[in-house]
Amino acid sequence: MRHRHAGGETLLGIARAMGLARATVRNYAAADTFPAWLPHDAGPSLLDVPPLLRD
Repeated sequence: MRHRHAGGETLLGIARAMGLARATVRNYAAADTFPAWLPHDAGPSLLDVPPLLRD
């Protein structure tokens, strides 16, 4: 994204071509480095019902 934006392509054009929101493209274009994605634990399941609600 940074290369495309530096090459003169508009943020809106990049967003449309990549199927992303303009704000996302703006954040990535302004970032100095690519943000690292950290793994996260899965949240509670809808099947994890407290014992009092099972009866």
